[in-house]
Amino acid sequence: MKKLICTGLLVIFLGAFSACGYKSIKHGSEISEAEVEGITDGKTSKDEVYIKFGEPKKILEDGKVFIYNWVRGSKWHILGFGSGSA
Repeated sequence: MKKLICTGLLVIFLGAFSACGYKSIKHGSEISEAEVEGITDGKTSKDEVYIKFGEPKKILEDGKVFIYNWVRGSKWHILGFGSGSA
């Protein structure tokens, strides 16, 4: 009987940890300060910005302000319960 209980607990324990998960989240491309330093107001053209960073997510102030965004974080779960950060 004792062996059966230990085997049952082992199966439950292994089943619980097989339901665990961790996922790295990344969307978009992060832009470093060093990359931004090469942009000079009045000198750098819109085409140069497009070539360097791609198409912006949003354009404001009559095409003078380009908005880029990215997300970096993680997500974990155990048996359906979990958390995430970005």
